[in-house]
Amino acid sequence: MLVNRPWTARGAIDAFNDAVTLAGSPSHSHLALTGSRVQGFAEMLQCASSTSPVKPETDGRKDVDDAAVAGFYASIRNLERVRWAVSPQALYPAALGNLTTITAFLTENGYRDETGVRLLRLASRTGILCGVLSLSLDCNIQAERFSLAAIRAAIVIGSPELALYNLVILAYSHLAAGAARDVFPLLESVQDGIRWRHSSRIVVAMYLLSALAHAELGESAASSRDLERASKSLAVLQDSQNCPAVDRSCKIDEKWILAASEVSRIRLGQSQPALERLALLLSDTGAAATQFFPAATHELLEVVDTQLKIGKIQSAAHTVQWALAPFGKPPAEIKRKYRKKLEPYHSHPAVKEILDLWDSEGSAV
Repeated sequence: MLVNRPWTARGAIDAFNDAVTLAGSPSHSHLALTGSRVQGFAEMLQCASSTSPVKPETDGRKDVDDAAVAGFYASIRNLERVRWAVSPQALYPAALGNLTTITAFLTENGYRDETGVRLLRLASRTGILCGVLSLSLDCNIQAERFSLAAIRAAIVIGSPELALYNLVILAYSHLAAGAARDVFPLLESVQDGIRWRHSSRIVVAMYLLSALAHAELGESAASSRDLERASKSLAVLQDSQNCPAVDRSCKIDEKWILAASEVSRIRLGQSQPALERLALLLSDTGAAATQFFPAATHELLEVVDTQLKIGKIQSAAHTVQWALAPFGKPPAEIKRKYRKKLEPYHSHPAVKEILDLWDSEGSAV
């Protein structure tokens, strides 16, 4: 139902209602878009993005108070400001609550056209935050739901930059869920159907995702090509004085390039040199793991697995500690995934220290 909503303001509002409702239910084990549906969605997106923006329709009820809209804006802006200072599992309920309230407001109230556009814009921005936090928490199916709803709203109100951000979250949710080939039609729809800015940081992330997907599929030349494109796009961005408004809370830098490059090399069988270069990143205690779009839980689990397989057990234990540090008290499901990797090496002192700590905390992992 979430995928099949019409590309109208009412369809966007209904899609947000779907996403919010599903966020409160147990996670399904499958993506909403699979197989040919991915290509079909990409084609629908291209078609919808080439049409004029659709203004939300009022049904004659009294328009909402401008002060209420200003309050929603202040709320999402405050959440964006603390994005890097608060753990993902602490911030996620606040972001979801904000999206739930905006969605209810859109559903239950009448409003002028311009007010409806502002509310849908705020809902799409909140969808970005909910999607990114879901990825940080390794909830890829949930991230897909938020991005699908937020993309529809962004296209409906004619905001290509918001659509671009949400599309990259959608593509990453598929990559992290093991559907690497889905990344390409989704990112191609960005290039073909939306006139995005080359100076945007999210374009760098787009190329990094494509590089990771190609590496997952064993396509070395294509992966290298997209890594080079990402580096060049970042260089252009750093030389530019222009910064799209939606870019301001995004912290893509050279560390993202490093992380994606070395994870790609691991996937292509170049583990030893890749791990040596990653050691530079992992030695930086100020670099929070959850700040890295191409080095979120999905990729860091892969790094730990590779380190363990080649006998770098001490390094693997360090990577686990580095990866979990930003969470404060890490979610049980993420700790469970790391425990599964570590338990066969429980006799190693560094691993034993971590497992003993978790046991003393009484975590059911």
